[in-house]
Amino acid sequence: MIQNPTVNDFKNHRDGSKSLFYATALTSFASSVGLILWQWLKNNRSFLPDPEESVGNALAGQYLGTAYDLFLIVLLSAIIYLGIKIAREKHHEFSRESRVKKFFGSRLVSFVKSNPVVTAIFTVYTVLLVQEATWFHGELIGWIQDVFRDNFLSNFSIRYDFVSETLRREDYRLFPLSHQDLHVYTWFTPYVKVMMLISAVQLITVVVCAKRLAENISGNKSAASLLLISALLTLFCASIANAFFQLDYPERMLTFLLSMYSLTYLHYLRHRDRSSFYITFLLALLGMYWKDTGFILFIFPAAIVIGANFLPFPNLLNTNGEGFVHPLKNWRRFYSLYKLELWLCWLFSAFIMSYIYLSLIPSTYLDTEAYGSTSAGTVFSPIIRFWILVSFTIVRLALILARRKNINLLDILNISAITYAFALYVLVGFKGYSYQYAPIEFITIVNILVLWCWASKRLDKKLPSKHFVGIAGFAITLLFIGYEHLDKRYSFYGHASRVHELHNSWEQTYDKIDQITRERKKNGDQVNIIYSSQSWFDKSRHLDRLRYDRLIEWNPGYGKFFIKDGIGPYTEYIPQTDDLYINIDRTDSILPTQPNITYELIYQFNHKHTGRPNGQIYKIKALD
Repeated sequence: MIQNPTVNDFKNHRDGSKSLFYATALTSFASSVGLILWQWLKNNRSFLPDPEESVGNALAGQYLGTAYDLFLIVLLSAIIYLGIKIAREKHHEFSRESRVKKFFGSRLVSFVKSNPVVTAIFTVYTVLLVQEATWFHGELIGWIQDVFRDNFLSNFSIRYDFVSETLRREDYRLFPLSHQDLHVYTWFTPYVKVMMLISAVQLITVVVCAKRLAENISGNKSAASLLLISALLTLFCASIANAFFQLDYPERMLTFLLSMYSLTYLHYLRHRDRSSFYITFLLALLGMYWKDTGFILFIFPAAIVIGANFLPFPNLLNTNGEGFVHPLKNWRRFYSLYKLELWLCWLFSAFIMSYIYLSLIPSTYLDTEAYGSTSAGTVFSPIIRFWILVSFTIVRLALILARRKNINLLDILNISAITYAFALYVLVGFKGYSYQYAPIEFITIVNILVLWCWASKRLDKKLPSKHFVGIAGFAITLLFIGYEHLDKRYSFYGHASRVHELHNSWEQTYDKIDQITRERKKNGDQVNIIYSSQSWFDKSRHLDRLRYDRLIEWNPGYGKFFIKDGIGPYTEYIPQTDDLYINIDRTDSILPTQPNITYELIYQFNHKHTGRPNGQIYKIKALD
């Protein structure tokens, strides 16, 4: 229940509203100055060094470095402040309520005893995730290359590949925290399988949060097989397979943050406790900067909650049945009811300010192309789960308009999810089976679970026991997942098998190259390896661990070969008979077309699912 405000609460609200006013004035003023600078930059580029020259490039690098350093200092300070507030408020709550603190070990044992089937599914899925973990994850080959240096002892050092990918964006994007969890992981372990264990814990958390959110929204906390259904729907869908089988996708962490944010926000709306206030705000802060479109999922709901105050419909959000509260005539009451929402909306002002200084200005100066612009607004491939989300949202809104239902948090999350889907379509295109859909998938699953809570309550009256109801829910879920797998292109199995095959093609091709070069060196033959400059693999990314006399890079742009390592480094090279040309990862690889050069394919990875033309080793035949 919503707690009645005390005298001290009103004093805190008054002080808080002043802080909100000052914070809004600060970010608004800074954003206005930034827009003026941006406009001046657009019209007076000639006064600054050419970004194509070394001076201009150095200027951009220095600007980005300084701006992001200041940003990180402020952000880290905010996180520490909120962390202290959360710990303090949690301590006060335990002291007031005299609750017995349950330790994690006892909770885990109790969970396993109560949910043996779900525990078995979690265990098997975790083993599968760890088994599939490999260094041959696209970007990981580049981002964590430094881990292999210095005999695995370079702990707590900055991984500059992560920094350049996220904290030096020059393509009108802003997600400075994206991938930084992997950055931190590398400080403690160089092994990707350990990192995947953490990913498995995050995925299990998403499943549990979806279940708890559905039962709290529906009011049915005894729905049969709810956790089992949540596990099956979450674990066996294409978008989750994409997001969690690959460590480098930011949607993995975004979905994890969203699941906890939704649960803590609902708790705050019902109890108005301060710890939930700070936790929700912290999760929104992290989610907003984890991906630039994340503000839709973490801030847009707060704006809708405030907007619901002005609608002539009863809601279960913040007003506790009071109806319309005028923000000008009764600001104190309005602020007390919408304190969290107002501060979350202020986060958008902070995000805009950050975007102007960290992305808009440097991207304009460097005149770069926007990320994803080639596919923006051209791809729209929804799956059945998306249409379930849309249909449920429409039905709920119709019932609200007819005054048969009250507005609740699920309606807010649904509108935010559909808006997020539209943003994806506009920016990079929309694919319902893509890793980018994972946050929307979480909200869709909550809707399906709420429907099951509603159906379970009615089936309890018709079926002889709760076991039959649980079996019915389990069977319906399996049929639904089976229907999704009729088209392997968009199914969990289809995407999991493609990821598995892609990793295998890279790893087995690399191992084959290693085997061939070892045998040649044992026979005393000269070994020259040629690779494309477009490949993820190069001298600093695993190829330097092979046995060779020369490692040669072919640059398709120049149409020339350059020795990168070995005999005669940094000089141009002319291919020789028996040289090896390797294509480990490129799916659009084109063989170097030089006069008098012919190739013999000596290895081709056997693709069964992807049909990708990677995983090849060629030998240059005798030259004419």
